[in-house]
Amino acid sequence: MTFYSLDTRTAGGPPIRRYRADPTSCAACPVRAACTRAKATGRSITIMPEDALLRRHRACMATDAAKDAYRRRKTLPEPAFGILKEQQAARRFLLRGLDNVRAAWSLLATAFNLRTLAGLRRASALAPRDAAA
Repeated sequence: MTFYSLDTRTAGGPPIRRYRADPTSCAACPVRAACTRAKATGRSITIMPEDALLRRHRACMATDAAKDAYRRRKTLPEPAFGILKEQQAARRFLLRGLDNVRAAWSLLATAFNLRTLAGLRRASALAPRDAAA
């Protein structure tokens, strides 16, 4: 692939490098359908400024330690955020300012904790009692 252009997303922003393959090379390629859908121009690749950081992050997340940490995170905090977003409609804060956001977050956390406690209480009330107690 050869260098095609250097663009910016915004005026004065970081450069975006674009590479494009020769269309005649793409036309003769046996795996063209798996590589590109562009009929006239052939395969193109865009390299963003964050690309190196993204590659480092992907390499880090491929390690066993990162997979273990993600596995642990997936069981505890992630469901809580999912419940807040989906069931309590907390996708964004409605007030402005750090103090207002902190107050809104405190209310959301309190509501979530009360919901969790109510579920635990309901589960313990439904659990069979030990006859010896």
